[in-house]
Amino acid sequence: MARLSGGVSSHAFIEAASDWAQHMARSPGRQLELGEHAQQNALKPLALASGAGTPTPFAPKPHDHRFDHPDWQKLPFRMWQQGFLAMQDWWGHATEPMHGLRAEDAERTRFLARQTLDLISPSNFPLLNPEIIAETVRTGGRDLTEVQHSFRMMR
Repeated sequence: MARLSGGVSSHAFIEAASDWAQHMARSPGRQLELGEHAQQNALKPLALASGAGTPTPFAPKPHDHRFDHPDWQKLPFRMWQQGFLAMQDWWGHATEPMHGLRAEDAERTRFLARQTLDLISPSNFPLLNPEIIAETVRTGGRDLTEVQHSFRMMR
């Protein structure tokens, strides 16, 4: 458990998430604000379907290089990337500090949200990642067998 949480007690994460959820439950104005933000974030990527020249509404953070490959700008990868970045943007807003929420609980909740989102990033799934698809085509599938062999060696 310590490896998964970076040495932080799982109880601390549960307590932080619970504190955040309770504050959110008592903040109807914040809930409405986040509902509007979710609606806006859901609609923005839909404009991308109109054409390749449409600018992307969400940009990865400067330190995030998961989407650097140029094929992420092609459909359908662009839609998956933008959907993920829209969700990341929403959770960034949802986990901003709230009145009465302890600063350390806000930060732990933000960390938890980021880590959970990173797990479901389209860049982590071979069938959704154009870079992996291009490498698989280039190598005739050898890249996938080499990864499988590497996993066996790690056991």
